[in-house]
Formats: sequence, structure tokens, C-alpha cells
Amino acid sequence: MPRFFKRIFTEHLFRREADVSDVQRSRRVLVRPSTNGLYEHASHWRSGFFDAQVNAEEHRALRDGASVVGSDAHAAEQPILVPNDEQIPARKPSRDRVVRLTEIQRCCLVIATKRHPNPPSSSTHSITSMKHLMVYLAKLFSLNLARKPGCKCPNYNPEACALVMSRWLDSTFHASNPVSVDYPIWANNSCNPIYANGTSVTRDPGAGTKGCNIGNYPAYVVNATSDTKVSTALKWASERDIRLVIKATGHSYQGRSTGYGSLSIWTHHMRGIDYLPTFKPTSCDYEGSLTAVRVSAGHTNIQVQEEVARYGRAIVTGSNPSVGLVGWLTGGGHGPLSTSYGMGADNLLEATIVTPDGEVRLANPCKNQRLFAAIRGGGGGTFGVITNVVVRAFPTPRTSAHTFQVRSTDTNTSDAFYEFLGFLHSEMQRLKEGGMQGYYLIVGPPIVPTLSFSWTFALYDAPNGTVERLMEPIKHYMEDRKDIFAWQSRISHYETYLEMHKANFPNEKVADGGSAYGSRLLSPRSLDEPDITAKVFAQIGPSNDALKPNAPVSNPILIGHMIASPSLPSYFPTRMYLNPAWRHTLTHLIVVSPFSDDTPQQLIDAVYTDITHSKTQALRRLDPETGAYFSEADSYEPEWQQAFWGESYEDLRLLKRGIDPQSLLWCRRCVGSEELVEMADGRLCRTWMRREHDEL
Repeated sequence: MPRFFKRIFTEHLFRREADVSDVQRSRRVLVRPSTNGLYEHASHWRSGFFDAQVNAEEHRALRDGASVVGSDAHAAEQPILVPNDEQIPARKPSRDRVVRLTEIQRCCLVIATKRHPNPPSSSTHSITSMKHLMVYLAKLFSLNLARKPGCKCPNYNPEACALVMSRWLDSTFHASNPVSVDYPIWANNSCNPIYANGTSVTRDPGAGTKGCNIGNYPAYVVNATSDTKVSTALKWASERDIRLVIKATGHSYQGRSTGYGSLSIWTHHMRGIDYLPTFKPTSCDYEGSLTAVRVSAGHTNIQVQEEVARYGRAIVTGSNPSVGLVGWLTGGGHGPLSTSYGMGADNLLEATIVTPDGEVRLANPCKNQRLFAAIRGGGGGTFGVITNVVVRAFPTPRTSAHTFQVRSTDTNTSDAFYEFLGFLHSEMQRLKEGGMQGYYLIVGPPIVPTLSFSWTFALYDAPNGTVERLMEPIKHYMEDRKDIFAWQSRISHYETYLEMHKANFPNEKVADGGSAYGSRLLSPRSLDEPDITAKVFAQIGPSNDALKPNAPVSNPILIGHMIASPSLPSYFPTRMYLNPAWRHTLTHLIVVSPFSDDTPQQLIDAVYTDITHSKTQALRRLDPETGAYFSEADSYEPEWQQAFWGESYEDLRLLKRGIDPQSLLWCRRCVGSEELVEMADGRLCRTWMRREHDEL
């Protein structure tokens, strides 16, 4: 068998300095010496796509050829783009020979081939064999080349570039692209669209110089349209120890839906929403039935809400319309209905999941109970690929939305503003008990001229006058301080939940610079002393002067979520792994520190350090006994196991080891992620390998 077939499409291994621009900017090359003095591939690195043996059966399929499955982001029927059949010479000899591609090919993928232990002085590879392998894998499980999302700009296709530019800040664009994500900083901003003058759409003037490369995007994508394709891809990757990531919409603040050199399982085209007026979980001896909806993995929150609204129903989803339902609920899932109807994980009744061994399993309170418990709060991308879920549906409530906005009237009222926040948070438990639930925002210059606060809180099936009664103490507080605050209060009424949601929760702006997140679940007890709350919020919140921000780069933003479910739902009170701190949380508070794409790396490092060791630490001190939300936490949370799952973590870790002993599914600060370490150049290695490398 030709040597080229034996090791093909590796993870861009051990690149020398000349190759760094093709992988990821400013990444150090890490290599391990072999016993014979040569640098060789360490056997326990998690492979990229593909460091894999091609067996005889696959070779015959390659020889015979196969029909090509489509690969475009918007039209699955378009042909897959593969390199042409010309003989392309490799780069000048090195231990890591990289196939030199044409500009069009480089737009799609930079491919590295496994180096020879004793490389010849020159080498040539036929792209024909590569093409045949691509054809075979395309037939096997709809394999697609990863196309860098901004690669059409500025030199490839002006019309396509204009389209990408116009949609770059829209999350629906990134969801419909096989590899792009809402927060491309996790792909190293390696191929954001670039204007002809060299400035990126995200205002980085040096983008043209840096160019467009594959960065941390997956190398290849499986267009997963069925359980069978997911199963085949998982088995194939497992046999070859290839890194996997899972993407539905790409809305992960921590970058869990992308990965360097990986094979991505893209569930965007898994479609189907079925209303189930009388649902009973399979194999369960359950009296009566529940109204529910079965949702395939490719659907977003708003798509499901619109469908169930046709039947006069609503379901618990997140506030952001474009977030994928399945990934959202596996981490817990909060939303505008959560205080009344529970978290997303509470409302999961059944799921179909393809586990890392390739088996398609049904999980509910009566079948695969431990797996069912794990995906109710244990996090996505960890225990398998969920292809569909059944969630409970409720009669749509009549909904009132209350908007409350406050701003300082000058720049000398910082102390008074944070005193107001201390008072307001001491009132929130009363507001919550009165039926209010929702989200609030605390911002400062330069977003707004002075320190400002706003909330959108909803009430469901509430009697007339409820908002006015609940707001009476706050109204008196504001009237006593009308010389330092301007404020307004507005109530809107809607016949259905969907009407309220569409009117108040638009798609979030994404892919516009970077941001560091930190968060904490705060109990009523931690917020019942206004002076202490005011002091902490002043420490972590925005200043009143844009030139003196309360962060290394720009003013932080505080986002509050008064939406926690106070108790387990009465139906199916089975075990789950939602962070138990949610049950006594008053508000889930996030501090966000933004920075632009052209921010120097030293300042970016300072931003993350400030979030982890200053701002989030202040929240930990305010409430040390709770934790943080898996999906919206500090990306570098130091005690993440305890913060995300508390005492339940060891149970989850044992379950992960049993169901995924290879750690095939890995994501940052996910259950079992201690088994592998993400190195500086993007590769994964076994923990013992990292220790051995550090000792060299």
C-alpha cells in the first residue's frame, strides 16, 4: 500500500516556522524527541483529520470510486470541492512535508501529510489519491471539506464576499455555515472577512497582512442528516482516534463547537418538529400523558416556538431566538419561562443519542436512566451526539412584559448608581415571588453616555395591576432621587408568549470582536445586604468614564438573569445533573469584558486574567457556596468541576469514563476533559503525555 495512503490528512503536525501562517498565528511548535534522535509523532496525541490507517476495504472503494455527496453550507446537493489531479510538488524538504495548494484549494483547506522519518531530498504527491479518499468518505457519511468562512474575501469572489460581509454579524449565517461559529476568536480569528484595504469586517486593520488560514476551524465536516451517518462517523473516528467536535448553530461562548484539526459533526440539517398531544416515554409505566414536541437537533429556539404556537402551546427555550435547542438544554438551559415552568433540562422527557461507540440509544426515565440524567445538565458534546429530543409543551400564557430603564443624569453619580443597584437587588426576591422573571443589563460609556440599567421582565397570566403593585417601593425610591436619575417604566400586554418573545428578544449580534466572560449563581441571601452588593458591583461593573474603564481594555458589561426555577417539576422527578445551586438561585450574573479584534495579545491576556482572578473572584466571595452555569461561565474557571456540578461531578466523570473510555468527545471544561490537555498549538494529548513533555 502506498505510504501516502497509510498516513493521510494529518492534523498539520509539528509545523516549522515557515508553516505557522497556515495553521494558527503566534502558536509555538511542540515536538517530542524519539529514541533515535529524530522528532516523531507521539502515539498518544489526539489525531487531527486524518492521522489514520486506510484499510484494504477502503482502498478498494477508493480504487473503484464513489458518488460524491454535496458539501455547501446552503445547498447540500452541490458537489464537494476537492483538489485537482495535477501533480503538485511538496515544499522544500523538511520532516513535515506540506502539500502546496493552489489559491482556490488553500481557500478550502491547508493539508499536511505525515513526514517520513528520513525524508528524501524532494517529493511529489499525486492529489488523485487524496481525491479518491474524499469521494469514498463522502459516500460513507457525507464528508465535506471545511471551507473557511471568510475565504471568499477579498480576492476570490467579490459577490460572495459581499454576501458574507453583510451577514457576518448575524448568527443565522454562522449556523448555516458548516464550520463558522458565533465567536470566531475561538478559531483564532483566522479567516474573518477582509475588505480590499486589508481591514476585516470586525475592524482589524492588520487582517489583510495576517491573511486567511484554517486556524482552529475543523478540517472536515460530516453533514449529519441521520442517526446512521452520525453512527458511522463516530465509529470511523473512534477506530482512528480522531478529534471530534459537534456543531449545531455554533453558539458557544467557550468555543466548544470548534476544534483545531478536527472532524466536525454538523447537525444543522437534522430537521423535523412533531407535535405530540399525548406523549408517554417509551417503556415507562406512566399514568396519563403529557403534551410534548419532538425536535430534531438542527432546530433553533424560535423555530420550535413558532411551530408549537400553531397548537396554542409554548415551550421553555432560551431568550436568544437563534440558539440551538438541543445544545442549550443539555447544559441546563434557562429562559424567560424558567421560573414558572423549569429549566430546559427539567423539561426533557426523552432523547435519541448516538454514543461514542456508535450505538443509537433511546434515553428517558425508564431506559438508559443514567445517560438520561447526564444529558439533563451534564453538558453537550460529552456523552454522545443527540439527534432528537422530546420536551414538554405548555398552554401558551397571556403575557405582560415590563420594561424598566434607569440612567445617571451626570458623570458624578457612580456611588449613587451602585447604591441603587444594591437596593434593587435586595428587592428582587420579592419581585420574583410576585411573578416577575427575566433579564437585565448594566452598561456604561462608551455604549451609553452615563451609567445605565435596564430590564425586561415578564409575567404570565397575571391579574391587572400586578406590575404596578410590585413596582411601588421602587417607584418611591426613584422619585426620592429624581435629581440624579432619569427613569421610565412601560408595560406591554400580549395574547401569547410567542408575541412577547418576538417583540422583546431579537437575535444577538455576534462575531464582532472578542469578549471574556465570568459568572456566578447568586442566592437571595448573598444579595440581601444592599451595601455589600453595591460595593461588589462597583468593583466588577462599568465606570462612568470611558477613558478610565474598569477593565484593561474597555468597560465591562453586567448581564443579570432572574429566571431560576425554584424546585423540581412534579412530572418525572428522576435524577438529573443540573447544578443543584440553580434551585436556590435568585439571579445568574455575568460580567463581560469586551475587546476588539486588533487588541494586542498582551492586553487580551490581561482581560482574561482580570475576569478570572478579579471580577469573577469577587462574585465567588459574594456567594462562595453556589457555583456557575456551565454554558455561560468563565472559560478559565479554576474550580470548574465544583462550580458547574458540585458534589455530582465524580458520578458524572465515572459515567463519562464508562460510556467514552477513549475521551473521543472532548470539549473545554466539560465532564472528563481532564483526560486530555489542549496544547499551545491546538492539539490534544493525554494528560500523562503533557507531564512527560514538560519534563523534557
